[in-house]
Amino acid sequence: GNLFMYPEKLTPAYKKLFKDCIRAIDQRAARYGVRIYWYQFDELGCHGYEKIFRYATEMFKLVEEAGGYTAVPCGDDDFTKMVAPYLDMRIYGVNCGNSRKALEKIYKDTRKHKARFFSYTGCVYENHYSNRYNAGFNMYIGNWEGRYFWNLSSRRNDVWNDFDHSAKDSVMIYPGKDGEIIPTLQLETMRQGIDDFRYLVTLDKLVARALKSGKPEIREAAQKVQSELLKLKNEMPFFFNNDWDVRNFDRYRWRIATMGEF
Repeated sequence: GNLFMYPEKLTPAYKKLFKDCIRAIDQRAARYGVRIYWYQFDELGCHGYEKIFRYATEMFKLVEEAGGYTAVPCGDDDFTKMVAPYLDMRIYGVNCGNSRKALEKIYKDTRKHKARFFSYTGCVYENHYSNRYNAGFNMYIGNWEGRYFWNLSSRRNDVWNDFDHSAKDSVMIYPGKDGEIIPTLQLETMRQGIDDFRYLVTLDKLVARALKSGKPEIREAAQKVQSELLKLKNEMPFFFNNDWDVRNFDRYRWRIATMGEF
């Protein structure tokens, strides 16, 4: 329940200063075509600090009053309900959508409040296939607009030593000499997952365009592919598990790439 760097009371003078800072930074970013989503608190809903809930909600309200955009980790919790009117982006822990029923609930509530529907997860220690699934097929199944992988390089003391801290280093890139970046299988499988997602989104867009065609045979073909995509989405598991045959990545990729031609 500690406020850390925030003042105990939000005085009128502080509120004005805070909003002026938000506007100034946003205006500077806008010159370069950048939109900032202000992420002020992390995973508050996991804790039952009602005082902090109210305080954080007021801070997000100030960002809205300044004309800024907001984002925060969400869940099916009291804090999300309280802050919902002032959020432009909801970032759910990927496990919040661990069933079709749970996913539908948070999706509908997000859309009701006209917020963007994002999720976050970490790169899983040496579980390359899980990272690929999270970056690709799970994105499509969940209708997520985007995903945040929070630990691109989450180091614990010496990144080359897994035994110098109680928590293991969780990294997708390692530092080399003279600023060199050393990639990992974690990073490569994430790239493959992003490509899996691109295949699916590209096909979705082609189907949407074909459905508007003036040629009946093209519309009919598009409807068949649309049905096949829905079937694919329903048969895929929500998350990767070790019982899932990893050869399915290539099988699904080929199936998606050859579904139809318009």
